[in-house]
Amino acid sequence: ASYILPPETANYSIRLIPFVSGIGQICLAYAASRMLFPKNSVRQMITIAISAILPMNIYMSHYISNESLSALLMGFSLILTIRILMRNSVTFLTFIFLGVSLGLSLLTKFTSFLFMPVIFLVLIYQIVCNSKHSAGEILKILGSMLLVIFLISGWFYIRDWVLFGNPMAANWDPSIIGYGWWQDPGFHTKQYFLSFGSVFKYPYFSGFYSFFDAIYSTLWGDGYYGGRPGFEERAPWNYEYMSTVYFLAVPASLAFLLGVWRMAWDMIKNLNRSWFLLLGSVFVVGFAMI
Repeated sequence: ASYILPPETANYSIRLIPFVSGIGQICLAYAASRMLFPKNSVRQMITIAISAILPMNIYMSHYISNESLSALLMGFSLILTIRILMRNSVTFLTFIFLGVSLGLSLLTKFTSFLFMPVIFLVLIYQIVCNSKHSAGEILKILGSMLLVIFLISGWFYIRDWVLFGNPMAANWDPSIIGYGWWQDPGFHTKQYFLSFGSVFKYPYFSGFYSFFDAIYSTLWGDGYYGGRPGFEERAPWNYEYMSTVYFLAVPASLAFLLGVWRMAWDMIKNLNRSWFLLLGSVFVVGFAMI
């Protein structure tokens, strides 16, 4: 954008990407609620309200980053997968759209690779168990989707492999930039993963105390100042109000954990594949963070 527009205009145009992506995620949450709770308008309204006021979505929509766009594309991929599961049918066009969404997501951020095994596992199980298509037709559909993914994002990983010897080379790789961005977390102990509560005393940068404080402080507020090390460089939020949110979010967090437990129970009891998709996605991302 800087080559076409003046610097000020280019800066605002770039900021539109995470802003629009944040709005798009709210729309995706609404679409998901319509599919998962088709006859429960109360749950649909709660889903929209939570997605609209979730602090992480709000503050990430402010920063220039690929995070929001990646979340939007990955969310759209999950929506398409749920659509396939709910309709209990194999439509060639839907799988092509899913391939486009996954390809763009992989082109946006490496994190999307974490979701791929869960999505493919659910789709393969769905097709094998319920599809009336022949094995050749199934291979054609899945192969076409993989081809679309490769055509959209494969060139980027091949390029990195040729230039840097690593298909997932990035701007944090010391072999590329010549220095490390951060120290490897070798200081983490059992206490770091088993303790929680520092966020209520030290709302910001409490992630240095424990893993769950890090998750809580960044889910319900800008717990790391957007990656800025000093007070002067932080975003212009109202930090007094933001600090109170960490206390107010306790009931919402407990309700979220209860919802996860009910999803897990329904998944096991009724073999609900949509819940397996969502819980599996949360699990692989959480495992990667640990």
